[in-house]
Amino acid sequence: MFLHPRDTQEVVRLADKQQISHLAYHMHYCLKHIWNKKKKRYEILKKIETIPVNRDLQEIANDVARQREQAFVHWAQTGYVKKLKAHPIGKIVHGLGAGHVRETSLTIHPVYGVPYIPASSVKGVVRHWFIEAYCDGKEENLLSHETGALVFGTQERRGVVQFHDIFLTNGLQLVPDVLTVHMKKYYERKQAATDDLSPTPVTFFTVMVSDVDIYITCDRAISLTTEQAKQLLDKAASWTISALTEFGIGSKTSSGYGYFTNIQDVTESDFLPLVKKEKEREAKKLLEEREKEQERQR
Repeated sequence: MFLHPRDTQEVVRLADKQQISHLAYHMHYCLKHIWNKKKKRYEILKKIETIPVNRDLQEIANDVARQREQAFVHWAQTGYVKKLKAHPIGKIVHGLGAGHVRETSLTIHPVYGVPYIPASSVKGVVRHWFIEAYCDGKEENLLSHETGALVFGTQERRGVVQFHDIFLTNGLQLVPDVLTVHMKKYYERKQAATDDLSPTPVTFFTVMVSDVDIYITCDRAISLTTEQAKQLLDKAASWTISALTEFGIGSKTSSGYGYFTNIQDVTESDFLPLVKKEKEREAKKLLEEREKEQERQR
């Protein structure tokens, strides 16, 4: 408890730490420490331990997935929604360089406590792929590309397509991994790079999931016809598939992390039936309300 903020100590001291589901707590506070007599301070042990996924957290993740899907079903009543199903090739690590007590971080949702990829990262990698593929790798050429500027937006106007967070919850596992700095003192500019420098292992956590749901949306309240909006959404979905397959997402993509395969558009097969069912439910509810109103008037 010695590294907790004072107000956190008061709350957590009475709690069963093993029953706390939020992964950010376990990654920031539930760590083993040693007392360094020479430096007179506590230091975090270098040995990494697997963080188990609490059953309550998995239930929360499942509830969040259902609520998000229902929210997009409602969105589809007044907008356009595209749903993709993607399968990671291997491990995913997002936010590795963010500030963290382990010096290696992982992006955890601040409310739900599960790993996720922020929408800004999704849009960023798709936009980067588009610039490389269609704008000769030059940022300034995006302004002259009508479709790209319309989808991603410019300084003068926002894009008409919205990218959303990707929650890493299906079959969630937190897996320990290691990267090794071979010439630490050289990179710290303390001495020249020589063969006698000892390698320095750095531990970090990665995420493994069975698959992810990716949502892309487009509002109807824009100066586009229905057909134009759907075409833009189809193109944005195609670019997303290419970006996640060819570029990957998150940290250490150059080492093979964060790549996806077998990305399929499941809008027709999985999503639209739910939209149809919701419309039927709303129509039935409206009919019942009208019948009740007619009975009152009698």
